[in-house]
Amino acid sequence: MICSVCQTTLQAAISHFRIAKNQDEGHLFQPISDNGPNGEYVEDHHRTWNGLKDSANQKCHICSWVLLCIPEADKRSLDILWQKIATGKIPNAYGNAAFQLILNYRRHQDCQCFTFRFRILCIPETSDRAPAFFAEDLSREYQFVLDLIQEKPYAVPTLETSTWSPRAQRLAKSWVGNCVDNHKQCRYSRSDTGWYPTRLLDLGESTEVRLIETKDTKPAGPYATVTHRWGQVDEDFVLNKHKYPQLMKGIPLGSMPRLFRDTILVARSLGVQYLWIDSLCIFQDKDDKTDWAHEASLMERVYSYSYCNISAADARSCSRPLFNVRDPQSINPKTLTLDIVSDEIGGVIPAQFYVYNCDFWVRQVSNALVNSRAWVLQERILAPRVLHFGKRQLMWECCERDAAEVFPHGLHPELAASELVRFKSFNLERDQGNQLGYFVNSELPMARLLWNRIIWNYTECDISHFEDKLIACSGVAKRFESLLQDTYVAGMWRTDLEAQLLWAKSTVGPGLRPGVYRAPSWSWASIDGVIWPSTWPQDGCLFEIEDVHLSYATPDKTGGVTAGWLRLRGVLLETKLIRVREHEAAFDLCLEGVSVAAAPTPHNGRMSPHVIFDISEGSVDYENVEGRIFSMVGHAGNEDFAMKLLLFKVVDEQQGVFERIGTVLVYLDDQVEKILSVRREPEKPPLPCAEFKDGKHTIIVI
Repeated sequence: MICSVCQTTLQAAISHFRIAKNQDEGHLFQPISDNGPNGEYVEDHHRTWNGLKDSANQKCHICSWVLLCIPEADKRSLDILWQKIATGKIPNAYGNAAFQLILNYRRHQDCQCFTFRFRILCIPETSDRAPAFFAEDLSREYQFVLDLIQEKPYAVPTLETSTWSPRAQRLAKSWVGNCVDNHKQCRYSRSDTGWYPTRLLDLGESTEVRLIETKDTKPAGPYATVTHRWGQVDEDFVLNKHKYPQLMKGIPLGSMPRLFRDTILVARSLGVQYLWIDSLCIFQDKDDKTDWAHEASLMERVYSYSYCNISAADARSCSRPLFNVRDPQSINPKTLTLDIVSDEIGGVIPAQFYVYNCDFWVRQVSNALVNSRAWVLQERILAPRVLHFGKRQLMWECCERDAAEVFPHGLHPELAASELVRFKSFNLERDQGNQLGYFVNSELPMARLLWNRIIWNYTECDISHFEDKLIACSGVAKRFESLLQDTYVAGMWRTDLEAQLLWAKSTVGPGLRPGVYRAPSWSWASIDGVIWPSTWPQDGCLFEIEDVHLSYATPDKTGGVTAGWLRLRGVLLETKLIRVREHEAAFDLCLEGVSVAAAPTPHNGRMSPHVIFDISEGSVDYENVEGRIFSMVGHAGNEDFAMKLLLFKVVDEQQGVFERIGTVLVYLDDQVEKILSVRREPEKPPLPCAEFKDGKHTIIVI
């Protein structure tokens, strides 16, 4: 259902356009009236905050989604604001609406449509002040597409009530077949090499399934892989030394967990006889990890060479079904009829539109239950093609196309314009646009930008065993070794390692460093929490890595690390951090006694200097460690990048050994100039370091 307010507001907005008769330069729609800045048409939406909430409670599709996307803190602020407006404590003399709808006309290569989004009033207009709004540049969560229904629409509604309906089965086969036959980018899988995983499940044609050792029993065709959540592990259905003879002999299909039975059904429908499931193809004995360690090093091959990956996107455990029953109306796009002027008939005609949420793919795939697991990320990236069995529909993902039951021929271009879509693409041409998100403006090579995007998403995922942080992405690292032609260094790359050391922990949530060692402090893999990989270019770095050394848990140098250090040469500065206000990032810096005061007001919404600790601030005793905190300028900054410093604490003064504890961003030119001029006075005692030469210190960072 779409409420009357949304209907009326969209009608008012689209009345600024007409359907052109001649369609000059391919324009289906042409404006009737002048538009505002950036081609936007703004119309008042709900007059009050309670109006939107009431409409959402009555199940308006648009209002419900807008309400859902507003952060709880902003909802509380809006409750207070509109209560004060209602009681006259805050005047709204000009009658500002609580919400405004902003319409844009968009052209794509093979379609034309409208997008609309919302802005939310937070300060009413007065005689001497313009109104202010929450989040002027609202995220995609608030955005919608208004798509004219034509002869070949992107959306194809369904009436099927199961995610494995006859139509869904036909779709799955057609997606796989078309990809195998026509998609060049999806042909990284080298099935003609004859390589197979160590073990596979032979599905045969009987009611039994048996485990085979591929060195002894050569498979006669392709194999599929499975992505799933383990949940509460049933020990009867994991491979171990006790279960091995029975699995080799064969077990009844009916005795297997529901999820595995369903995946076997899918594999057979795709004409695939062999299946790889981690829990049944890797020994899971807790007292002997030898096989697990060996197989973990093969993940890049296991998934890259698979025919198709079957992802149980919504199943919480192996006991749950792969397929779901659904109400078709819950997945079909909403329709809306609006009147629009047509040059063809010289009057107004009713036109039908579909309404799509712009974050369709994020909700259906990126945020799917199984995709919150860190191990799953590389499974999803490396497999040439993935069938996602979601809660409400079947989705498809390969290197060249993302599709779904309601978008069987590919996503609408507006839905595809996100850094979380085309996630499997390894296209190294710089034409990815929004697919790279905030990385797109970087000067880095395309392969490095893709790596950054992967690490950003990877660190958002959950990992059950802290020690697996590097192991769980080692398969992706192996793929990128060939793309970058570079040496992998604990989550980063040797060629421009200086610039990559400038990663930072996201300001969302605390960072944690687990008690189990897994990486040196200079690697993002040493902490838990969302990471912003460095986008700083190597050109402009003011320190140099003289040497780097890592010790590995196994022969696999993309896997687990047991120890590591690097020799870093630059200008070391004794540093004090002095908190000056409540803002979590607001500190005065004192570098060698020279004060760099925090700016009294934020610079473009950011504090300068802006301090970000790698782990929670409470774990850094910065106030009581006289002579123990140091910094080194990593990058001087330029017109596109802020200056960046690394923060260290000394571990061994005699040997000049340090640990990294955070980063500092400096945005203001006068602060940058002051920092670049700071040097330690000759009469002061020497700083702890491994070597001091030509005005620069060499330190060991562990």
